[in-house]
Amino acid sequence: MGNESRIARAGGDELVATLARVRPSRVFVLVNGENPREVACGQPRSSGRWRRVARLARDIAGDDAAQLELRDAKGLVLERLELTDPPDDDDDTSASAVGALDTRDERILTLVVSAQRAALEEQRVLLGPVLAAYTDLARGYAQYAAQVAELVRVAAQARMEESSSSSSSAADAALVQLVGQLGQRPSNGASKA
Repeated sequence: MGNESRIARAGGDELVATLARVRPSRVFVLVNGENPREVACGQPRSSGRWRRVARLARDIAGDDAAQLELRDAKGLVLERLELTDPPDDDDDTSASAVGALDTRDERILTLVVSAQRAALEEQRVLLGPVLAAYTDLARGYAQYAAQVAELVRVAAQARMEESSSSSSSAADAALVQLVGQLGQRPSNGASKA
């Protein structure tokens, strides 16, 4: 019975300290002597574990009188605690403040992930036309390079033909070819035949 007088004050940080000291495997909440409801204890090494357990126990109890049973893995009761009023809301280290931080952190993370997805989609939309324009530009340069290569080939062929024949006959042949391409227009001083 000596435990009950000390435990009757187990609220706020005292409750968290008791949970951390006893380290129960299972925690049950008995509200008004009814059937006990188990509180999930979480992972053994998770930060803020006992604060979350205390917050969940208070949520289950609500405004009713409640007792906590701290049990080992076999289900044996290690300690019984009277659940007292939670600490003041001004205390930043209270279980409710930790729970609010967890919820806020989760909302912030969700917001950041949504913002990143939106930014990636916007970049995809904005860069699509730019990439298409660069592709068209590359095709244009490829066509230009092919034309330059063809002109170089034709010039080399003409030079080889010129060197094999006399310079006047090669020039005449080039002139005839040019006039043929222009539709054989007569020059200003030439007479029509």
